[in-house]
Amino acid sequence: MTETQLEAIKQLATRYGSSLEHTDVVHDIEGTGICGLPNKWVLVTVHRSGTKPAGSDPVITAGVSPDGQVCT
Repeated sequence: MTETQLEAIKQLATRYGSSLEHTDVVHDIEGTGICGLPNKWVLVTVHRSGTKPAGSDPVITAGVSPDGQVCT
């Protein structure tokens, strides 16, 4: 994950009233893309503040490109 992706993920979590602590990130380890996203993108799920990651109450799921673009 790039620094730009990390910053975009932090901003996304903040925008939805949450934090990194309540956010799941799936990395493209094999370089083949995740869930139809392009190569090197990460899949991010932001959960409500106070919820453990992988909980059943996601607020938003989005892809984040290496240059920080967010696609919902």
